[in-house]
Amino acid sequence: MVVSFANSHCYPGCQAVLRDEGEAAECLAEFSDGSVAQALAQPHAQGLILTIMPYVTRRGTRIPERTWLLTNQGRAGRFVARRVPPRDRMANAGNC
Repeated sequence: MVVSFANSHCYPGCQAVLRDEGEAAECLAEFSDGSVAQALAQPHAQGLILTIMPYVTRRGTRIPERTWLLTNQGRAGRFVARRVPPRDRMANAGNC
């Protein structure tokens, strides 16, 4: 599975497109500047929980590991990044 983001990093409200949908928990996060990061995905009632491992943008900015809730925009494969609600962070702590 590959998740492509419309920016060089993920932030609340960032647009994302899911490509090569699959059942694999391990996937790639691609960013608009060409940087790529390893990620872990897990299904969620509202979309997908995505933990993006640390990476460096093309400009050299270090981005730490973060976990996001990607909510479906109503169109196949299109998502918006949201902060993971605290209850979901706790529930997924051992899974991501």
